[in-house]
Amino acid sequence: MFKILYIVSTLRRCGPTQQLFNLIKYLDRRRCLPQILTLSPEPQDSLMDEFVRLGIPVSSLGLGQFTSFFRARRQIRDYISQHKPDIVHSNGFRADIFSARANYRVHKVTTVRNHLFENYAYDFGWVGRYLMAPLHLRTLRRIEKAVTVSQTLSKRLLKEYGFACDVVPNAVDQEFFFPVATAQKRQIRTQLGLPLEHRLFAVSGYLSALKDPVCVAEGFLKAAIPNTTMIFIGDGVMREKLEPLCKTGKILLTGRVTNVKTYLQASDFLVSGSHTEGMPNAVLEAMACGLPCILSNIRAHGEIARYSPASTKLFRVRDAQNLANKIREMLDQDYAEMSLAAARAVTRNLSAKKMSENYLRIYTSILNEKQTPAGEHLCSE
Repeated sequence: MFKILYIVSTLRRCGPTQQLFNLIKYLDRRRCLPQILTLSPEPQDSLMDEFVRLGIPVSSLGLGQFTSFFRARRQIRDYISQHKPDIVHSNGFRADIFSARANYRVHKVTTVRNHLFENYAYDFGWVGRYLMAPLHLRTLRRIEKAVTVSQTLSKRLLKEYGFACDVVPNAVDQEFFFPVATAQKRQIRTQLGLPLEHRLFAVSGYLSALKDPVCVAEGFLKAAIPNTTMIFIGDGVMREKLEPLCKTGKILLTGRVTNVKTYLQASDFLVSGSHTEGMPNAVLEAMACGLPCILSNIRAHGEIARYSPASTKLFRVRDAQNLANKIREMLDQDYAEMSLAAARAVTRNLSAKKMSENYLRIYTSILNEKQTPAGEHLCSE
């Protein structure tokens, strides 16, 4: 039996926190004892209660983002001295920095969830690209074992920066995300006030330039298919640019919601126009609900398409007309077969249980001092 301490900024409701929840939920508690340490107070939209219901001890340093850079390293060291974990698994910019720099004799693991230079540039401009991303990469090199969330990301980090990582793909909890029968789908649509007879195209996630929601909406409108509706599940800075397109009556905006699963189960397809991804949660969740996917042809989406070619179509990124063409092509295919293929691909390759098993292998190999060579893919091919 060994102890694992997970260090994160907060347990804010977001993709990385959901993946951490999936990982911990299915860890074999007969072999390891997980606990969580957060750096800052929880925001209003937090998943902390979900972790507590799993029986996971959650502690917080209660530091602000600024004060954490002066006090976190010492407080983390004191916490580790008191609780004596065998492994510290950090997640995110601040957690990685403080974990790497804190002087304590335990094994260290981190998960890299995106391409640092691309994502930081989108989120923080030149500060992100030229200051934060290089600092984070230098920090990652000081951590004993780095794991990425897709083969695509692992290959890019190795090729572009000489940084080797293991691979454990992001995954989805199929006890929570699952397909529903047609009758139940109609019932859900009635509850949500969605068109009963339309084919619904879902777009799930934060409305940012990185996700290119305007291109997605324009491509859908260019397809000009009767009895179809596109629904954007989420909110964000690009909402104002989408609102004029809603005047057509074919596009709906939900705003920020907590019942994403319900909207996915009410939908028929998922569309993503992202410019960059590690391994997108929104796509995995949609596939688990049996939704065929129309995705931009970035590398991470290509990796998903290889898992389920029968239920996935790729369109040229930033190309609304090409998206319109792919929507028409997908509507000509057998929906039942595509839906079954999407859910089956998750079961075979991208389930939360498989992800937890693969992380447990990594933890065990580190403790046994028989580490797998960096860059090994711990996933089904």
